[in-house]
Amino acid sequence: MGSTTAVAAGLRTQDRAEAYWYLAVIAYAQDNVSIAEDYLYQMLLADPGFDIPKTMRGTDFEPLFGAAQARTDRV
Repeated sequence: MGSTTAVAAGLRTQDRAEAYWYLAVIAYAQDNVSIAEDYLYQMLLADPGFDIPKTMRGTDFEPLFGAAQARTDRV
């Protein structure tokens, strides 16, 4: 996750969370599920209130988001 340093540098909270969201979607599209979850985790650390878009609900992505939320809750 070398790109996380660039994402974290100088971005507002919402922008940082959104950047992690896009990184997660890209990683998931490339079948990098564990990396996608890591990005979702970073996204939720940046903005715990961030929620997935309605269009992603009910897809295979939703359980991954739930896993990242559970991981965040443990921190």
